[in-house]
Amino acid sequence: LQTCKDNLPSWMNAYFDWHADQRLNPTNETQYIVIRCLYGEKCQGLTDRMKTLPYYVLLANATQRVLLFSWEKPAPLEEFLVPPSNGGLDWRVQGTPVTNADIHQKKFFDGFCLKNTRGISKDCFHDLSTNPEWTSMKVLPVHAKGGRVTFGWAYQWDQLAWVGEEQHVSGRPQHPQNYDIISDVYKLLFQPSRGVQSMIDLEMERMKLYPRQYVYAHVRARIPDVLTKGLEHKFGKRKMRHLDKSDIASNDLKGGLPFRGPVKEYILSVVQNAIHSAALLGGIDPSKNSRSIPKDHALSLYLVSDTKEAVEHVLKESSVSHSRHLNESTNSLTSLARSLNIVASNWTDDLLHIDYDGWKGRDPADFYPAFVEMFIMSKVSLFF
Repeated sequence: LQTCKDNLPSWMNAYFDWHADQRLNPTNETQYIVIRCLYGEKCQGLTDRMKTLPYYVLLANATQRVLLFSWEKPAPLEEFLVPPSNGGLDWRVQGTPVTNADIHQKKFFDGFCLKNTRGISKDCFHDLSTNPEWTSMKVLPVHAKGGRVTFGWAYQWDQLAWVGEEQHVSGRPQHPQNYDIISDVYKLLFQPSRGVQSMIDLEMERMKLYPRQYVYAHVRARIPDVLTKGLEHKFGKRKMRHLDKSDIASNDLKGGLPFRGPVKEYILSVVQNAIHSAALLGGIDPSKNSRSIPKDHALSLYLVSDTKEAVEHVLKESSVSHSRHLNESTNSLTSLARSLNIVASNWTDDLLHIDYDGWKGRDPADFYPAFVEMFIMSKVSLFF
């Protein structure tokens, strides 16, 4: 974890040290900030919740509060993630005076300190730090909204200089973006729970994946508005008019469009581009490979998608391509597949979206696959 700390701004490391001291030696003046996700509140999916981590460290530092996390949707966070066993930040509510009533209180901060979609509001942070309306609260609950919070952080790190004395990080840009440090922050906050780690080990062994010896391609295809715009761009609005409006799913369980016709064609083109790009990053140029490479000698590519049908299609193409010499164009999925050892997790269905209120009471293990994929992707050498 020391390597992670070396990559972070000094103000962030100072906060981590202060946080550890407050956990060990709390006083009557110690205050807490709890990032909560309750049933009935819109918290976004796993990616959106995770990418806001640096922002919440910033928020906790600016208000001089001990940062804690408390999820009840889809299950307690500790079912999936726990603080690192060899150091890092202990974000658990357990061991603090924070009660369930504190977390569920009606007065809470909605999580946004943005003056617009591209900048962080210093006035907002100042208000949280000085206004008695907020400072009088020993426990400040914050609604865990993802997505929008990140925009201000990602685009305007230079506005955060007021939080610390300098932003220079050895080997990093002087004003690093959210994506420069999010992996380091993540590792300082989380490691897999025992159940998730067990599933990670089983999956990596089954796929014969070894840390930093493979690449991955992650394709998001179940976002209805984004997918529809992509389809219109590829095929034109006129051709898309034949799509039955009922084909556009709006429920929280799955979303997106059915995997057939122009939808299937478009999704596979996106998958193909992702695989091709990941192969190039891994040092493989599929256009120069006219023959199939034996799977045990090919670069392994871990394919992840929210569309199980797309993954199954690619795996079938991969199996065929390694069985005999083919003459498809070098841009086809089959041609790409014969240059790589494409593998994927063997889930029985599409992953469950963790922000659906209807999952209440469901076995936490049903949500392990999303966290397993996240950790397997984090062990790669390169990705696209």
